[in-house]
Amino acid sequence: MDKSLIKKEAWNLTKEKFGQIWKALIIDLLISSIYVIVFNYLLKENTNGYVQAGAFIYNIVTIPFAYGLSKYLLNVTRNKEALLNDLFYYYKNNILEVVVQSMIMSLLYSIGLAFYLFPAIIIFLFLAMAQNCLVDGTVNPIDALSKSCNLMKGYKWDYFNFLISFLLWFFLGIMTMGLAFIWVLPYFMISQKIYYLKLVELKEEKKPKRKSKSKKTEEKTKGKSKKKENLTK
Repeated sequence: MDKSLIKKEAWNLTKEKFGQIWKALIIDLLISSIYVIVFNYLLKENTNGYVQAGAFIYNIVTIPFAYGLSKYLLNVTRNKEALLNDLFYYYKNNILEVVVQSMIMSLLYSIGLAFYLFPAIIIFLFLAMAQNCLVDGTVNPIDALSKSCNLMKGYKWDYFNFLISFLLWFFLGIMTMGLAFIWVLPYFMISQKIYYLKLVELKEEKKPKRKSKSKKTEEKTKGKSKKKENLTK
């Protein structure tokens, strides 16, 4: 995968669609901010039971939004119509599938972390495209996980290096007290979407092409006619 080409494409697209991307990210930040305010209040009140319940409810409530954001950004990346309604799509459609997939992924990450960091990284890389796969039409959560594993075969470390290449950008965001993240965040997210789309294209190209039924029948008839000619000779 040509990482520099992906980044260049992401840079240009982020510049072009900057306002459109941030419309969705502002809503995401507002939801996160509300949670932080409520969470801090519960901590001050020492209501541990409410804190745990609140964290669980927040995770369940925000999972469909995360998938909706992924759907929105994929549409932006493909230059398709991206509507803010896309952000709430999975509250009305396939909510069970997205929650189930997210819970399975969390469980697998936890199992990986139980065996130290390296297995967790491997699991993360295998499942890195699972959310995109589900949003992109593979509705069954298990099928989406399986598709992600197939996509990442041979590209796990390539994707890992791709993510690592953004470390300096995130360092810049920290050094500028978060100001650089105004650009870095949408740029990074769009880069990930482009990587996914390029990977799907690449895997499709590598698939062995199946012969159509008409071609198969033509080949059979040609084979039979050749046999007849040989017999007559």
